[in-house]
Amino acid sequence: MLDPSPTPPSPRRPVGLLITVGVIAALLAAGIVVRVLGDGPSTTASATATTPAPTTEAATASASPTPTWSAYTGELTDLLVPVPAGARATHISVASEGQQQGITITDDMTDIARSATLMSSMRNAQLQELLKRDGYVRGATRMWADQASNLVTLDVMAFDRPAGAGAFLTSARDDILGIHSERHDVMTEVNDGWWVEYVVDGDYQLRLLFSKNEFVVHLWISRPGTTNVELLRTVAVDQFQRLP
Repeated sequence: MLDPSPTPPSPRRPVGLLITVGVIAALLAAGIVVRVLGDGPSTTASATATTPAPTTEAATASASPTPTWSAYTGELTDLLVPVPAGARATHISVASEGQQQGITITDDMTDIARSATLMSSMRNAQLQELLKRDGYVRGATRMWADQASNLVTLDVMAFDRPAGAGAFLTSARDDILGIHSERHDVMTEVNDGWWVEYVVDGDYQLRLLFSKNEFVVHLWISRPGTTNVELLRTVAVDQFQRLP
């Protein structure tokens, strides 16, 4: 009896190859460049990470905030230049002290009537319509006479928005200051305010109009015999700096 044929040995699994393949797969998943060695030419595999584009929310958050405007709600008289030391505050209810070239200011006037009258008593009604059109809200006036015979009138007008103040200033420059052709100039220290110089009955007149935010300022200085442009500039700059 012949011995049966011997059972062939079971094939052995390539353990080393399986480990190598597993390691390569893990490295590729991690985005690491792997060089595969073999008899043939070397091969390189790689993974590239993509940076996401910034979202609209992130871009908006990085933008600078736009400053907002808010109207002044305090007393306008608190913003006016005070009567200088040595000067005498005029009492506007007294006609002899409240007059400038025939203009009379009284306590019972409304703010808008007073502002219009100070600019032109002959065109009061028309000016009040312009002020209403551009959003005039209220006004405050201060008057004084100094020891050098300068009669100073300062009127601050508040509008409901800066655009309204700018619109009225443009109209006033063209319609009020434009009628005085003797001299006109720009004062850059007060937001390019326009001023004029003229003479009425021997009294030299200086008028200045400028704006800042919702305010329009009308400054008027009258003096017999000569003008004082430096005083006009000093009061104007002081008033400009006091406005919010």
